[in-house]
This record gives sequence, C-alpha cells and structure tokens, in this order.
Amino acid sequence: SELVLITGANRGLGLGFTTYYLKKGMQVLATCREPSKAAGLQDLASIYSNLKIRALDISSEESIQNFVSEASFSKVDLLINNAAICSTESFGDWSQSDFLNSFNVNVIGQALLIQALKPFLPNGGKLIQISSGRGSLSLERNPTDRLDTYDISKAALNMLTKRLSAKLRPNGISVISLSPGWVQTDMGGKEAPASVSEVIPVLAEVIAKINLKESGKFLDENGEEIPW
Repeated sequence: SELVLITGANRGLGLGFTTYYLKKGMQVLATCREPSKAAGLQDLASIYSNLKIRALDISSEESIQNFVSEASFSKVDLLINNAAICSTESFGDWSQSDFLNSFNVNVIGQALLIQALKPFLPNGGKLIQISSGRGSLSLERNPTDRLDTYDISKAALNMLTKRLSAKLRPNGISVISLSPGWVQTDMGGKEAPASVSEVIPVLAEVIAKINLKESGKFLDENGEEIPW
C-alpha cells in the first residue's frame, strides 16, 4: 500500500496529517527528533499497526543520511515536509545563529532529505512542502513584525519547490509549496481561526488532486494559487 512520510510529526499539523492518513489506512512513517518524548505519536502507535515512528533531525545532514540508509521502506509515495521552526528575533536583535537555524530546518533540511530520498520516489510520487503565505514576496505580509527569519526561509523554500519541480518532472514526481493558512498550532497560536482537525482534511483534499500539472505551484489551503 501507499507510504506517507511526514516530518515534524510529533505535534500540530504533522500529528494531524499522521492521524488523518492512518485513519485512511495508509502506511505512515512519522518522524521527529525525539520519538520517546512524542506522546501523541506513541498514543497513535498503540492503536494503529500501520504507523512506524522514526527519529529524524532535519537540521542534521548526518541524521538525514542515517535515516535513509536505515530505510525500512522501498518507496515513498507522499512526502509531507512539515518540520519547521519559527524564531521571533526583531530587527536589531538578529543573529547569525538565528538565520542559520531557520534555514537549516526550514530549507536545507528539506532539500537534503528530498535528495537522499530520490531513489525511493516513484513515478506519480508527491512532495509537499509546507510553506506559508508569509513567504510570498508579492503579498509581503506584516513586514514590520518579528518573523523575519521565518518569512525569509519560507521564500527560499518556495524557490526550492520551483527548482525541484523542474528537476523531478522527468521522473513524474510532483512538488508543490502548500500554505495551510493560519492554524491553531504552537506556531500559529490560540487566536488562529482554524483548528488542526478542521484544516487537515481540506489540505489532504488539495494534496490528493495534485499532479504534474500543478507541480511547481504555490497553493493555499483551498488549492488556489498564491503569488510568489
């Protein structure tokens, strides 16, 4: 059966996607940095036999290589690159480490994971980069607030999506950037209008419809294009 690989699966959208695809009966490989501390995933593992949990630190090239070399799968039909960090250093307090951490997790990790998984991506495979409308240069949302490194990294992630879509198109693999909208997660906060359980089925519907025609696009939770 089809395998879904989800990064950052221990909470928020990642845990929501994991739950959704388990209920659909798909094989789910859920990854996070410290599986032993991922209570939500451990709870699901006690219910669903189609769940595997593996350690993966997306910010570590060594961790990515170890994860793929120890692969217990023959193919990855759907990859949801969901792992991300969101730092809040204001202009005036920016630091090199802040930018490097944001890029390591939000861009470089995604790029290296996809590169390492290339032999396992079948024709018809889908790569979903969880991005943000805040990564749109055209929309330029809230440019005076404190999410600079996050927004800049998401703009870079969108460029990665464009380049990968061109590189992988000959292999029949689709790559999109998907903005989930403003959701009640640790990152989104309690005041966000949508809950994880509300938005996941909507996002999953968009993902289900993706094919090579959509590859290289930046879509919102309703499948509408967001300007770059």
